[in-house]
Amino acid sequence: MLQFATSNGGGLLLFSVDEITYLINEYLNSNNPITSNASTLIISLAAFLAKFYSSKSRADISDQVRSLLSHFTALLLPGLEIPQFDQFPRDMMDHSIALRIRQLLAQNPELFFEVFDFLVQSMPRYSTVWDQHLISIWMTCMLTALGIPEGGMSFQGAVDFFVCYLSNFLM
Repeated sequence: MLQFATSNGGGLLLFSVDEITYLINEYLNSNNPITSNASTLIISLAAFLAKFYSSKSRADISDQVRSLLSHFTALLLPGLEIPQFDQFPRDMMDHSIALRIRQLLAQNPELFFEVFDFLVQSMPRYSTVWDQHLISIWMTCMLTALGIPEGGMSFQGAVDFFVCYLSNFLM
């Protein structure tokens, strides 16, 4: 399962992408990600993984990104059902869904900052793992975060996502 690198004098511990994905998912399963102090570091590891493998010259890790994205959605935004709409409704921020998201964002804004960073890192190369349901949920979450500038890090993460998304889209 673990491989030891023999280059540079050895001692370097290497994990496969599957092992890292498993580690992230298992940690989040065994701890409440909203209240755990280490969750931000674990999500940061996922963002680094997506960033590292975002180059087309690296292996495709679509399955692992899909697993992480689905897992983050199920654990951080459980049971959230977003109604289908063609345009984001103006009154959505007053809807009970947005109020619930707002409460989650307030509990651990740093965690959502890291999740939004994961989304930024995974979006350019792994956009195919996003289905309409995931897009609706995370866009509602990010737009809710943008609606509460006092949300601190979650607000900043949402801003970073949209700046990155728009810069890639407009180029």
